[in-house]
Amino acid sequence: MTKFNEWCDETEEKVNGHVLTVLSADEDWHGTGVDLVSKVVPQNYVSNARYAHLLNLLGKPATAKSLQNKMPVGKKGRSGDLGEILAITYVEENTIWDQVVTRLRWSDHREMPMRGDDLIAMGVDSNGVMQILKGEVKSRAKLATKPITDAREALLKDNERPTPHALSFISDRLYEEGRTDISGPVTALCRSFNRVLCAKGE
Repeated sequence: MTKFNEWCDETEEKVNGHVLTVLSADEDWHGTGVDLVSKVVPQNYVSNARYAHLLNLLGKPATAKSLQNKMPVGKKGRSGDLGEILAITYVEENTIWDQVVTRLRWSDHREMPMRGDDLIAMGVDSNGVMQILKGEVKSRAKLATKPITDAREALLKDNERPTPHALSFISDRLYEEGRTDISGPVTALCRSFNRVLCAKGE
């Protein structure tokens, strides 16, 4: 748990009928934030079960090296990954979309950005209906207009929905993790989105 409320100031404002939530790290609690976030970073690259298996198989030094080799060393890669980790963690801990897949575990290469939507999360609303959240992550030193515009353009693609390919990927990962109660509905959505795209193509 990253407990954002313990080291961040949170403000909300309405923008074009939407609620914009802004988190700002409190300098007085910087150390607390670093400690909390550092504890969730490893599990975004390898599951707890896999980590335990590696510990048993290789021992601590070799397991630590194996995990380190999954993490990017370049500044841009580290920044991008951390942005994605923070976004996923916030959504999982603070919204109804509490079913996420940590995509970084399946990265092709630690310095190569992953393809597809940055964030897809599932959740059930108060009426018992599954909802899908599609998110875009941008990592910048300053929150300027261009990255926000770029993010919005990415969110508008595919009729503002996750791509069928991304949903298929998520469904497979959920199934592998034993979350079949979620993977089934996601697979159904994937098929539905595919039919919509085919119909438009005709």
